[in-house]
Amino acid sequence: MKRSITTLALLCTLYGANALAATDCNKQQLENGERMSAYLVHYSQDCLEDTLQQQLKKYELPMSVIAPSGRQLTLMHPAWKDLSVAFENLASKASNGSRMKQMYAALKNRADATAAQLTAVLGSNSVPDMKLLGHEAWEIPTNLELLEIPASADIVLPELPVETALDADCPANGGPLCPQTLEQGRELMRDWKLADRMTLLFSTTTISAIKEQVVAKDELWKTYLYDSKPMLPFDFVLTDLATGGWHKSDQFPDGFREPPRTQWFLLHPALGVEYASGALDGEQVKPVLYVEIVGANRWSPEHRWMNATVLRYLSGASVIASYVDRAGVKDTGYGLLLTLSNVYSLGVARYGEKTGVFLSIDLANLVREKYRPKYERFKDRLEAFKDKL
Repeated sequence: MKRSITTLALLCTLYGANALAATDCNKQQLENGERMSAYLVHYSQDCLEDTLQQQLKKYELPMSVIAPSGRQLTLMHPAWKDLSVAFENLASKASNGSRMKQMYAALKNRADATAAQLTAVLGSNSVPDMKLLGHEAWEIPTNLELLEIPASADIVLPELPVETALDADCPANGGPLCPQTLEQGRELMRDWKLADRMTLLFSTTTISAIKEQVVAKDELWKTYLYDSKPMLPFDFVLTDLATGGWHKSDQFPDGFREPPRTQWFLLHPALGVEYASGALDGEQVKPVLYVEIVGANRWSPEHRWMNATVLRYLSGASVIASYVDRAGVKDTGYGLLLTLSNVYSLGVARYGEKTGVFLSIDLANLVREKYRPKYERFKDRLEAFKDKL
């Protein structure tokens, strides 16, 4: 009998402890001696899952902690803007003597800075700083204190001791600001929970995904800039216009863009050695100057025009105009140039009734080193970006 009573008492004690441990999500006032900050920590842990799921659904963000897609990263931007407005509204409603009024204003500034950093990641051509998008910038800690975070090279967002401000506005023995602090505190935690989750989504796998993209695309750019068919300024302009590269973002959601699959050439000069069997003896082999009026080249073997065993080495073709100083044959001609594996060019041109066949030496190879510093600066941007991850 005594053992049964003891067991019953133990069960009642455990049940009572669990009952006390459960958070009252609709509490109208704190218990005597209960700290506001402690209650709101438990409120954020026990009472906001449904609210968070509704917020994530509203912004079409993933419900579980997985890498967000590029589109979902884009949808985070209005969420941060809405959080900024929510914190600003809390600041405007808070009493003038409230310590939390300052916290709400500072949270609004932090949300604005976070939205600005996300804008840099999504759309600018600069290497973005992503510290504010990391989880530590918005994680809800048990002491409700946000860390100091550099928002840019010139701006450092201060640490935010929210716990201290909450307990100052509503001491454990109560005070006139307690009802407002409790109501606004719950609203704060709902907004803060969304910020916590969005940075957790970003931090979990997105940064690694961006880094992997940058490393892979860095290698593609090296090949494009140094091992493809050499390009001159006109060629770069035409390629950019033809592929729409001038309006493409170099940042997430697509990451640093890949080089264009097709190189385009405009008025591209080159030298070659031409053989014309119909020319006079001694005039059959001559140097030829030609210009690719317009041409295209698929520099990557993965994207060649044709995938047949031999034809896959054909990387490009161009319409050309040529000039040869040869006795007994017209000096100027027109024809077709085929590029093989980015390196070798085989051309055929008609000079009136005569035909010449030539191999080329691309003049762009002679000035390629001149443009190397520009290529290297672009490459350094990629390296700097990888170092930040």
